[in-house]
Amino acid sequence: MNEKDYIRTLKFQKGEAEIYADNELFSSFETSALKQLENVSSLPNIELPVKAMPDLHCGYGFPIGCVAAFDLNKEPIISPGGIGYDINCGVRFLKTDLEVKDIKGKESKILSELFSAVPCGAGKESKLKISFHDLKKILETGVDWVFEKQLGDFKNKDFLEVFEGQYQSVSKKALERGSRQLGTLGGGNHFLEIQKVEEIFDKEAADFLGLRKDLISVCIHTGSRGLGHQICCDWLEEMRKDSNKYRPPDSQLSYAPLNSLKGAGYFSAMNAAANFAAANREIISYQTAKVFEKIFGKSDGFSLITDISHNMAKIEKIKEKKFLIHRKGAACSYPYGSVSLPQKYQTFGFPVIVPGDMGRYSFLCKPLINCEKTFYSCPHGAGRAISRTKALKESKKRDIRKELAESGVFFKAENSDTLAEEMPYAYKDAQKIVSVTENAGLASKIAKLKPLAVIKG
Repeated sequence: MNEKDYIRTLKFQKGEAEIYADNELFSSFETSALKQLENVSSLPNIELPVKAMPDLHCGYGFPIGCVAAFDLNKEPIISPGGIGYDINCGVRFLKTDLEVKDIKGKESKILSELFSAVPCGAGKESKLKISFHDLKKILETGVDWVFEKQLGDFKNKDFLEVFEGQYQSVSKKALERGSRQLGTLGGGNHFLEIQKVEEIFDKEAADFLGLRKDLISVCIHTGSRGLGHQICCDWLEEMRKDSNKYRPPDSQLSYAPLNSLKGAGYFSAMNAAANFAAANREIISYQTAKVFEKIFGKSDGFSLITDISHNMAKIEKIKEKKFLIHRKGAACSYPYGSVSLPQKYQTFGFPVIVPGDMGRYSFLCKPLINCEKTFYSCPHGAGRAISRTKALKESKKRDIRKELAESGVFFKAENSDTLAEEMPYAYKDAQKIVSVTENAGLASKIAKLKPLAVIKG
């Protein structure tokens, strides 16, 4: 089979979509997700075909796993539904200098300390007390504020982006929610996971990144918390007021021209939330390093490998043209030569982490030049196989905690339902998602990562 065997083109009455999937994955896609894809492809001035990742599933307005680009020279629009409620939700991957043998027997201790250091769960409040003045600075300077306050690891600075956000675009209600949640993980599918490098596929790439078999790594999945959610709510409400003027194909796809007052206002607020999310992940990883220092007497081996967003709209240049690219549940994937990269990755590309479920595995990948076809995007994870409601029902037939223990995974959550909702088989097999990604020429596997200890909200 060649690359084309993993790409399907769907032609609709008013648009077109390109889906990256094999037969098995394609047959598993919900009809509702494909309908959402059709609706997105009919938006004004959109670049066709719209791109869909192999982890495609139904979302709000845009399906999750969707990439939509708008040429900046053709009156681009911006739609909050194309970014989602958790603005700049993303995944951070760090390596340590510890090996499996070093943490054996200490997994429960690590979980307890992490659970204490990093508040988890929907609505959970931060241990950090920040003023509104500080919050406004965070919304405009992001991780720079974190480093200034010595709440992060300064050597990560070159790997992280500061977005052009303005706090004036953010409502008082959003500010109030954000003031209590910096440095918190959140609920749902957000997690902090201790992993081991189980298998190396690309030794040269692994050596470059300092990875080896049985090395301990850390993966963090979270975003902009209640602040980002409120920003999405606020601006959706504003844009819905113009629905009769613009007539979107679905009320969940309310939008505004990027250069309008509402479009520019939302873009600024979204970037402010992106700064909050970036600061949030940096603080959580710093707290995690302190836990490791407390238990093992050192944290100097903590090293950031990648921090990748999957819910954002960004202006990027592709083949000398500038686009506003909406990524909803699709990871930014920058191969060498694609965008301005940190010095370390200029000839390598920015590594992409594709998380799986908490019982099986995740994958670290290297983006390839071919992902220019997807506007520099890759899948952001395995994607749900069944709904949370169905997972809760299915969990009553099995002992999930016992299954995790038998596979060597320690688990701790704030909410008792989380274990059921997030059970491993509520998700598709990440191996299948990554296999399609690799066969389509978008990215290549560097390493397989196995979960050892997981905390969730």
